[in-house]
Amino acid sequence: MNRQEEMKTSQQIELKDYLKRLQKRFHLVLVAFYAYNNLSSREYCEKERYKSFFWIAERALGSYLFIELAKFFDKGHKSLSIYKVGSICEKIKFSNVLEVLTDEQGGIVERIRKFRDKWLAHEDIVQPRLPRIAHRDVEELLNQISKILNKISREIGEGVWLHDYQEGVVQVDIDRLFEDLGSIVLKKKLAV
Repeated sequence: MNRQEEMKTSQQIELKDYLKRLQKRFHLVLVAFYAYNNLSSREYCEKERYKSFFWIAERALGSYLFIELAKFFDKGHKSLSIYKVGSICEKIKFSNVLEVLTDEQGGIVERIRKFRDKWLAHEDIVQPRLPRIAHRDVEELLNQISKILNKISREIGEGVWLHDYQEGVVQVDIDRLFEDLGSIVLKKKLAV
């Protein structure tokens, strides 16, 4: 094997490792997204008894979601991001995996970065106007990340990921949580 082939093989191994790490992060971001949406859409009366817990849980899920989502689009050469993986793909002559990102999505990424950098990370500075980030914007960005990760996965001969099923799993878990809380409260009331 010549030097050029060794380098390409090394980059493919690195790409597989990065892809697995990004897929794991993406899975956690999806879980946070679905859990946040499900939890925040619950009726207030369901959460009234444990309002401090649910308030901080919603805030933590939302913060985690936006911090991790922004990390996918960090441009620093040390950051494990979509751009870093896209750069490796270019070096080993894979197709342009970043071509699926539109200018509109670039605007969404900038608003998410601004929210993370100016609102979540630095409460000590005068914060600019809160950027508007709609639910559908986050959903669209998650879909694009999924497309990019699956495109890379196909390029290196790995299977594609189906991310849609995760929403149902999270829904069932949160439904169980509220059922369990409801039965605990009912048992306590009956015991009195």
